[in-house]
Amino acid sequence: MTEISDWLVKAAGARVVDVGDEETIRSMIELARGGMYVKPVSAMAYAVASMLGKDYVVVITGTGVKEYRVGRELGGLTKLQEAILGVLEGSRPLTAYEVWERLGGTATIQGIYKALNSLVRRGLVTVDYEVYGNRKVRVFRVLSNYK
Repeated sequence: MTEISDWLVKAAGARVVDVGDEETIRSMIELARGGMYVKPVSAMAYAVASMLGKDYVVVITGTGVKEYRVGRELGGLTKLQEAILGVLEGSRPLTAYEVWERLGGTATIQGIYKALNSLVRRGLVTVDYEVYGNRKVRVFRVLSNYK
């Protein structure tokens, strides 16, 4: 660190602690077992707080609950991908927003787009463009070979 940053750390009553990869991974696993899926930087903060004792508070940010993969012949799909296939199966082509609506908002619209794009790359869903009013929109349909 530089002289200025050293001075700022001391002036704030803080200190710098080095955390290795092993401690970071161990903390990520420990937090995941408790249902908290965090990024490495949060796991590092948790590791430091664990080392320093119970008198410290750490703000941990994460990515929310991770979707686990559902075992199928398809190489494992997330629960969201399975739900999207269920919505698309037997329906007319739907926009990502319509899929999101039919799932009751259980995932973010960004998550729906990500899952749909993954299903397209895997060859389970196809994407086309249709004109709705004066707009051209992407619509998704399930392919018959997904089962």
